[in-house]
Amino acid sequence: MASRTQADCDPEAELMLRVKDGDEDAFDELIRRYRRPLQGFFYSLCWNADIAQDYAQEVFVRLWLARDRYEASGRFKCYIFRIARNYWMTVLRKRKCRLPAPR
Repeated sequence: MASRTQADCDPEAELMLRVKDGDEDAFDELIRRYRRPLQGFFYSLCWNADIAQDYAQEVFVRLWLARDRYEASGRFKCYIFRIARNYWMTVLRKRKCRLPAPR
């Protein structure tokens, strides 16, 4: 019996593996699926729809540039939102802002 990979269980991971192989249509599909969720994520942090749209676009640029390093070892949704979180932290560092300390 063959073992199931993460991509077998996660259709977005399968799409990303196709992107890794150069499938631009698969990348367009990931953009279609994640544009709004990413914009919502960034909007909840900056309260500016235009900036949230720009930040979401930057996540897709970073995803495309890192496509060769992708491995389907976890849920794709976690992977793309980790990129978004890391980008947000980069934005904060550039602004020299700090997150509130946990209480």
